[in-house]
Amino acid sequence: MPKWNTSLYERVMERAEWHENGCLLVSSPLQQSGYVQLRTKGKQYKGHIIVWEHEVGTIPEGMTLDHMCHNADLSCSGGPKCLHRRCVNVKHLEPVLPAVNTSRANRRDQSKCGKGIHDWVEENIGESRKADGRIMRYCRPCQHATKRAKKKAGI
Repeated sequence: MPKWNTSLYERVMERAEWHENGCLLVSSPLQQSGYVQLRTKGKQYKGHIIVWEHEVGTIPEGMTLDHMCHNADLSCSGGPKCLHRRCVNVKHLEPVLPAVNTSRANRRDQSKCGKGIHDWVEENIGESRKADGRIMRYCRPCQHATKRAKKKAGI
């Protein structure tokens, strides 16, 4: 049984419109990352997960939903402005292991950073090692801009 109540599902769907490519795009509200988010009882949830669990069922443990519409659209550069992140069409979603989702994203030709601002070239790419041993790549200019903004704001 899905954990989402009908009203939360309806909140997502009342903001959704069909797109010519078959995506069911939600206009708002969006996370900074570009994914649809809804808040209820002090917690936030991604729209595509709400719709999947309401229409299909629980996502298998250890799996994540991959937007297959994004994988098929080689013209999309990804990042927060990617329209596919707003897609809640369950026919465009597939539960996969997180490593599969990441590998599919990494196969794409990503010429810009995740924010779509800076060229994704060697001098702009930094790497950090996470506690679990994974190496994460990030955009150096974006990271510096974030640090400057936080310092200016006194954070």
